[in-house]
This record gives sequence, C-alpha cells and structure tokens, in this order.
Amino acid sequence: QAAQLAVVSAMGPGVSWPDMHRLAERTILTGLRDAGVVKGDVDAMLEADIGAVFMPHGLGHLIGIDTHDVGGYLPGIGKPRSKRPGLSKLRTGRTLEEGMIITVEP
Repeated sequence: QAAQLAVVSAMGPGVSWPDMHRLAERTILTGLRDAGVVKGDVDAMLEADIGAVFMPHGLGHLIGIDTHDVGGYLPGIGKPRSKRPGLSKLRTGRTLEEGMIITVEP
C-alpha cells in the first residue's frame, strides 16, 4: 500500500511512468529494509535491479477502449522499452499526459 500511495501522490501530467515504477520499487525496498528482510543501501539495490525481484511485473497499464489498452509503446512517442529487469515489464514508457487513465498496481 505504501508504494501505491507514493506513486499516486507523485504522478501527474509531465511525469515519466518509468520513474513512477522506480519510485514504487524504492518504496518497497525501503519497507523491506526497515523490516530486516533485505540489508544495504536502497540506491545500490535499485542500481542492481533488486526491486524487480520483489515486483517482477510492470507498475500498471493504460485503460482505454480495452481494459489493457494498447498504446504504451507507439512509434515516435516516448522512449523504447527498457531491457532492465522490472522496467522491461512496463506496459508503457511514456510521460503521463492530462486525461490519461492508468492503473497503479505495485
């Protein structure tokens, strides 16, 4: 729940969806570290893609005409799909725009 609330509080037009994914991973790793499940520096864990171990899926998906709307990776819009663990599972790499509807499911 903490990761979902962190993302919902930070997201809005002009925000990068991959950055929101990393925020969710950071929040999850911080909680796991504080609970004694993992040890070490959260920034180092993020750099080593440890967040993908605990959230091996993308953060959410666009909603449109279909429940899982396509349009996350369109030619000429946004960045190409990342090859990094965790980020490679995102259904979009776009910057959020006014009127976009996207789920937040860390």
